[in-house]
Amino acid sequence: MTAQPLSLKPNLREMIDSYLGMIIALGALSMFFASLFVAYMVLRFRQAVWPPPELPPFPQVLPLLNTVILVASGFTFHLGLRKLESAKNGAFKFFLGVTILLGISFFGLQYWLWQNISSAGLKIGTSLGSIFYGMTLLHGSHLLAGMLALFWLVPGAIRGTYLDQGTLQVRLVGLFWHFLGIIWIILYLAIFVV
Repeated sequence: MTAQPLSLKPNLREMIDSYLGMIIALGALSMFFASLFVAYMVLRFRQAVWPPPELPPFPQVLPLLNTVILVASGFTFHLGLRKLESAKNGAFKFFLGVTILLGISFFGLQYWLWQNISSAGLKIGTSLGSIFYGMTLLHGSHLLAGMLALFWLVPGAIRGTYLDQGTLQVRLVGLFWHFLGIIWIILYLAIFVV
């Protein structure tokens, strides 16, 4: 008797491949962000006083508000996915819209934060400025990609596609979105709290 190769259902195979691809991509992004965190920490712990005397302290309220907004957006996305799994497409559309609005709010506040920090004296040409703006702009560029992915879900949500064809695309966007939320929390703690 000859052994038959393992045959997965097409949807299961697509799901496994998609999750594996996302995990590899998030792993690569994690390493990139980790290298910037290490550079920031080395720079920071080489300073005798933090923040350096020539700079005012980083603002506290604005980054905290941005953190709350991004965490809330992860929560609303999760609620939307749960509603979609319960075949409540209208509620999914609502929570997807709220998630998008929270993401837009994050960008607006992040721009304001950059303006405040820049006007306080932290310029991109300094070593600290290069690391700070590098980390936050890298996060912002990936958040923009996440926002585009959220907008990409909208036509399928309007048509009810995910009720018929499954939630794989929504779940993958959710993994990326939650990953960005976790990265921001680490950024927030490293830069503004510790």
